[in-house]
Amino acid sequence: MSTVRRDRTPQVVIVNRSDIVLGGEDPFSHPLPGSEVVVLNLARQLAGLGIEVHYYGRFSGQPRVSTVKFKPVKHIGDIEDGPHVRLLWLRDYSAPDEMFSRLSQARHVLLTEDSSLDMVAIHRQTMPVIGKRLRPYLERFDAVVFASQWHRDNWRRDFLYSEATSRVIYNLTSHVPWEETPPTVARQRIVHTSHPRKALAAVAKIAHTATKRGFTIDCFADPRLYQEETCRVIYPNGRGGWVDAGPFAQYAQSCRDLRFRPSSSVNDMAGLLREHAIFLHPDYTGETGCNTVIEALRAGLVPVVSDQGALPELVGSAGLVLASEPWSEEFPATWTTALEDLVECQWDKLVAARHERRQTLDTEPIVQAWTDVLRV
Repeated sequence: MSTVRRDRTPQVVIVNRSDIVLGGEDPFSHPLPGSEVVVLNLARQLAGLGIEVHYYGRFSGQPRVSTVKFKPVKHIGDIEDGPHVRLLWLRDYSAPDEMFSRLSQARHVLLTEDSSLDMVAIHRQTMPVIGKRLRPYLERFDAVVFASQWHRDNWRRDFLYSEATSRVIYNLTSHVPWEETPPTVARQRIVHTSHPRKALAAVAKIAHTATKRGFTIDCFADPRLYQEETCRVIYPNGRGGWVDAGPFAQYAQSCRDLRFRPSSSVNDMAGLLREHAIFLHPDYTGETGCNTVIEALRAGLVPVVSDQGALPELVGSAGLVLASEPWSEEFPATWTTALEDLVECQWDKLVAARHERRQTLDTEPIVQAWTDVLRV
């Protein structure tokens, strides 16, 4: 008597080794870093389609989401192998190498939002050394997902990685719904939400001038969101080096022209963004902050950003992309003048361009994009 082979339904396993706080029935009731928001939102949406989803992570609290099975990362050795298993590794650049042989039948996917400069900062190694270490197992992934075309080109150039299975998924932060209209608040209300290491010193310089012209700038740049109690604020010195401006807490107290808001839950972020009209991100590190930019675009804000990394690609014609030289004497006045010109002369044009930008970023719904990559 012959037997009929029944393939098991796909099972998605998300592995995140970052230390985060999850609690209550809804993990989004807490502040979370952008990458964690991406994968948790993806987990919920995939589970909502009836797909079995396991989330392995380092977390405190007891999340109670009935559709997603949360497990401590120390039990990662319990992951079963099989062609039905889809492993999504969040920014994990070493552990998967150990897992390929044990989980040889599973489909492995890496999600990265890090540039080559990020990788140098993380690993304290040169780009050639990192590239040589990464390439052997990167090429064993079934897919590598990048946050922008710039990130994919960046890895191809600096790490000599050109795997054909890599792809870009824009619009990762789909927890913020697309708003059809801009917020109905004063155009002079500005918000900055990125990690304080990336742009805070430049934001403070702009604020010192802009607040005298009627602008207000709120910051949600709290390093405690990233478990960095001792985060230090840095900025370039214009000669290829960096200036250490001191610990975040101390630096924030000295920034009298900025209003620092407490960290907010993910669920509250869309509403808090819409209390503002302009999103300001004069990034000078090249780390970019893709999630914060797209959050702002989706909420209806007009982005004013530097010409670093993926920012020009993401913002397109829906905002202002300005040269970023925060060490120059002209920098604060130049950016403040651009903000004034935006409010007085360019507003309607940029708001209209946002609809075109949505068509570019939202060409494929996030769940559809991920189900294609994961083959579920």
